[in-house]
Parts: sequence; C-alpha cells; structure tokens
Amino acid sequence: TERRLMEEALRNKERMLSSVFRSAPTGIGVVVNRTLMMVNEKVCEILGYRQEELLGQSARMLYPDEADFLYVGTEKYRQISEKGTGTVETRWLRKDGQIIDILMSSTPINPLDLTAGVTFSALDITERKQYEAELSAFNHELERRVEAQTRDVLASERLAQATLDALSARVVILAPLVVGRKGEQLGLFDELRAQGFVRLRIDGEVHEIDRLPKLDRNRKHPV
Repeated sequence: TERRLMEEALRNKERMLSSVFRSAPTGIGVVVNRTLMMVNEKVCEILGYRQEELLGQSARMLYPDEADFLYVGTEKYRQISEKGTGTVETRWLRKDGQIIDILMSSTPINPLDLTAGVTFSALDITERKQYEAELSAFNHELERRVEAQTRDVLASERLAQATLDALSARVVILAPLVVGRKGEQLGLFDELRAQGFVRLRIDGEVHEIDRLPKLDRNRKHPV
C-alpha cells in the first residue's frame, strides 16, 4: 500500500510537470550533451519546426553560426559551474531563415552530473531588442539635435553680444578746425560750446569742452 501511494504520488508529480511543460508561455526543453531530447510546443512555435524535426538533433541547428553555438556552450556552462544556473542572450535561426533574439536560461538536472542533462528555458526577445535599438537611435538623434540647437543658441548669443558691443562703442569723429594758426582761440571755443560740442582735441590731447587748457597765444595749436 505504501509503495502504491509513492508510485501514485510520483505519477501525479510527473503529470504536473508535464502539464507545466506543455502549457508554459516560454520555450522549455532538455538537452543531453547539447542534443535536443525534449522540447515543448512553445519551442516549436518560436523556431517554426515540428517537434519530431527537433528531437535527437544537435542544438547546433538552433544557431545561425558556429560562433553563437560555441559562445552559448562556453558561457552557459561557465555560469552553471559558478552559480548553478546560466543565463545568456543569444540568437536562434528559425526554420524560415529568420534570425531572432533569445534569452536563454539553463539549469542542470543533476548539478553533480551534467551528462544527466540540462533543462533550458527560452524567451523570444526580438521585439524587445528592436525596441531598445529604436530607442537608442531616437536618443542619439535627440542628443544630436539638442547639441545642434545649443550651438545655434550660443552662436546667436555671441552675435547678439557683438551687436550690443558695437552699438555701445564710442564713436569719435574728428575734423580740423584750426591748423597752423596762433592764438588762444577763445571765441572759437565759445562758438563750439554753443553748438553742442562736448570734447575737443587740442595739441593731440582730448579735453572736455568745459575744462579746456589755456593756450599760449604765441604758439600754433591744432584744434
């Protein structure tokens, strides 16, 4: 009786695991020495193969090239030896020739004996990778436009500052009024003051018109 109960419990456990295996929304399979021994319907759906086309085949058929196949084997088993499980992003080759992105996790059935087989799960992340690539391209373009606009703003600011500097610069117009003539020029100074002049250059030096030096009447003073 006890044996029958144990056998029944084992069958119930096997049925439960089989149900999970069949209904899981992610691909699940078992490989032994990297040969496909079990795959659920989701794996077949992801790859476009029938189950009988996959079972007994080398896992090499899942990969677009030898490099991907070797990388997964090396990296997955490295992680398994360190952490007991391994997770890698890789590429699979569908039956129709389309290459898709896959997130795969693997755990040995018996951690002490890898030859007993390794269970793997596979999730198609192609759309996610495409979205990430599009988002990265969008961010790059946005950064490029922001940088270009920033350069334009800085150039406009420099131009505006140069314009303001030019507008605020002092402009001095000089015209000879007295050349080669002696005298104090007091009458001329009064006349220029009345006309609104504010500065005069006398003998090469600029003076405010209300603070003019006294000129020597016996010398020539260019004004």
